[in-house]
Amino acid sequence: MDCHIHPDFSIDARGSVEAFVRRAIELGLSRICFTTHIDLDPNRLSADTYIRVGGKLRVASLEFAQIYRETVYEARRKFGDRIEIVYGFEFSYEPHFEDRVREFIRGAKPEFAIGSVHSVDGFEITSRRSVPAAARVFELRSFLRRYYEKILSLARSGLFDVIGHIDGYKKYLSRWWGLYAIERAEIEILEEIAPKLADAGAKFEINSSAYK
Repeated sequence: MDCHIHPDFSIDARGSVEAFVRRAIELGLSRICFTTHIDLDPNRLSADTYIRVGGKLRVASLEFAQIYRETVYEARRKFGDRIEIVYGFEFSYEPHFEDRVREFIRGAKPEFAIGSVHSVDGFEITSRRSVPAAARVFELRSFLRRYYEKILSLARSGLFDVIGHIDGYKKYLSRWWGLYAIERAEIEILEEIAPKLADAGAKFEINSSAYK
């Protein structure tokens, strides 16, 4: 089972829905969930707020989400007797655009929704190209505190089925701060935050991308 697949509707991905389905069947998977990445942050309009439709970048909207949904449904009609196929999204999240995400979810009606924090205070933290700026601006512990405050807000929003790649920042920031230093600092922060996440009913995907 793989529930975090970006097809080529995502601006950061390649491979069609059907190609992924065929490969999943070859691998013997019983279930896959497509989670096209949607970023509705008004502060990132020139960078990330797009969806790819017909090979062209379009501003993410319910109109284009409908095209994506129909593509997934068509794959389900074609291959549904061999594998379970789920229609979903991965949403970038910060509190200042939570209402935009809520409205999009209400209109797009995904069967599965991942919420992920990809940026902190305007600094992207899961991109090789953008991480150096974040590493220069933040001190390690202050970054972790800000990040997990946003994760807690995400969990409390009730919008998402799971929290995505909760430690995804390690993939690139570990090159600046060191993996050992990050994980030592995490212990301090999570001793405080983890009980609050549990109270919020937080659920987490199993995702090893931080260590690739």
